[in-house]
Amino acid sequence: MDAEQDSPEGERLDVLTTLVEAHESKHCPMELPAPLEAIKFEMERRGHWDVKKLAGRQGYRLRIGGYRGIYKFEDEQITVLVLDVGPRGGIYK
Repeated sequence: MDAEQDSPEGERLDVLTTLVEAHESKHCPMELPAPLEAIKFEMERRGHWDVKKLAGRQGYRLRIGGYRGIYKFEDEQITVLVLDVGPRGGIYK
């Protein structure tokens, strides 16, 4: 909805927005995900990063052109441990 600020439509939109936010916070509260899960989700969601979970072992693979980075998350902290970076041919050995 396009409404000019300080116009009757803009004031109505402000009131409606406030009412919707109050209703959602009371009746539909959403818990924030754990930080580590949020990071994993975003890394997998962003297609241009080309991140995939490794099959058969722990960790993730990040593709950057002809190079691959292998990494994993440490415990439940927001720490990314880079295990190796190199050309795609030998990175998985």
